[in-house]
Amino acid sequence: MARTIKKRPLKKDTKWVEFVSAPIYQLSKRDCEKGQLQNVLKKFSRHITKHPFIVLRVFKKKKLKMAKGYKLVNLDVTKKRCEGYMPDGLTAQLDNLEEFPTKKKFDEYSDSARAGGKITRQELIDSAFGKEFEYEYVENSCDPEKLIDMKSLPVQWDLTTENGLQHDGINKCPGINTPSIYIGTPKSMFGYHDEDGDLLSVNLHIEGEPKQWFGVDRSEGSEMYEVLKNSNAAEDCKFFPRHKSHFVNMNELKRNNITVYEHTQHPGDIILTKGFHQGGNLGYNLNIAVNAAIKGEEWTYTCVEEAEKTSCDSKCKHPDKAFSLTNLAPKFAE
Repeated sequence: MARTIKKRPLKKDTKWVEFVSAPIYQLSKRDCEKGQLQNVLKKFSRHITKHPFIVLRVFKKKKLKMAKGYKLVNLDVTKKRCEGYMPDGLTAQLDNLEEFPTKKKFDEYSDSARAGGKITRQELIDSAFGKEFEYEYVENSCDPEKLIDMKSLPVQWDLTTENGLQHDGINKCPGINTPSIYIGTPKSMFGYHDEDGDLLSVNLHIEGEPKQWFGVDRSEGSEMYEVLKNSNAAEDCKFFPRHKSHFVNMNELKRNNITVYEHTQHPGDIILTKGFHQGGNLGYNLNIAVNAAIKGEEWTYTCVEEAEKTSCDSKCKHPDKAFSLTNLAPKFAE
């Protein structure tokens, strides 16, 4: 039986403030060719060290084409409709919300998602961070090459081999050293997190309505944790962001003089992350993402060994325990 949530007002007013726009860099035709991902990462690495994420914009946008002969109806999509509130005005988590899981075949799911239309950035903010809220958490992942014609994408990178990470078949980690496809609908969210092993991530918007991003740079990580440690979520786990099921009121971080970046991602925009981020979808969309490391640059992957220090301990109250990336044993490409 679903729990009844007692809604409470926020402690502070919810007037929203503007954030810093993430920098945008144009990719050349050469940058988008197969085999160029590592060169692109190196080319823009000096920018990503200064921001939680940057935007790489392709030279030409192309429409998505589904892979020939593949039946999308074979894909099950599970979604949860959640409602609740941010009890301390700062964080919310899925564990405390009413959940109504629904499984649909992809064609039914995509049809209903498209029929839902789209919302504005402000409507997303108001529904998720500013008051009692209701949204869907629906992003599912799978092997993108099974669903789409990868040659139809605006970049020709082989995200499985060019990301700077390798797997031996046993340690194949979707979204870490192999790409995943993500499906969004209006008001669906992705929780506050940094990448596994603190790796970089590459997120390509390939079709549909915009995806809204918010981020905080690692240079302000200690200040951010100082604020977040007073939240209800932090009481349950010292490393609660590793669960990727929490949502942080970005407005409250800004009130505490922490710089928050944002970007409204459209098809053809590639988000390269190196910091804490979260966001949501303004409508139906498809994205492909994978973690990445820059070959020969220690700063992009030595942190994997440090990830052990941010795994859950026995005191964690969350049912979905976070685990160290070292347990997955990803290999770095020579």
